[in-house]
Amino acid sequence: MEETFLFESKIPVRFSDTDINGHVNNQNYNSYCDEAKMKAFISSGIDMEKTKQSGIGPIVYKAEYEYLSDLKYPDTVIVKTRVEFIKRTRAIFHQQLIRESDGKIVSKVRSYGMWINFETKKPAFLPLEVLEKMGNLKFNSEHREATLV
Repeated sequence: MEETFLFESKIPVRFSDTDINGHVNNQNYNSYCDEAKMKAFISSGIDMEKTKQSGIGPIVYKAEYEYLSDLKYPDTVIVKTRVEFIKRTRAIFHQQLIRESDGKIVSKVRSYGMWINFETKKPAFLPLEVLEKMGNLKFNSEHREATLV
């Protein structure tokens, strides 16, 4: 079954992203994914500065990368992102990195994130309107659990 990705970001590979072999260093795949996650939030109308000022923000606590092919300078990578909220505090980000020149998937990524309160360092609930803007679930507000649509 083919996954449906709601968000797409194009990111140019910089020369400084490459290693001595001319391949994009694997740590930069993480950077591309993080950039695409932030763009997904912003394109959904979520004001990241406002959430930061309210004392909460996203963190990634686990990430899994499957490397399928390489990227080189001056490739452009397309990062497709789908967000699956599993609770009002936690989400799984499903991402594919695709080489624009030939459409080949170069990496599949699954990262697990949560929203935390910066002061208490504990999980923080996201406002329902923020979650609804991401467009893939409904919440039972009584139980604060997500139901995937």
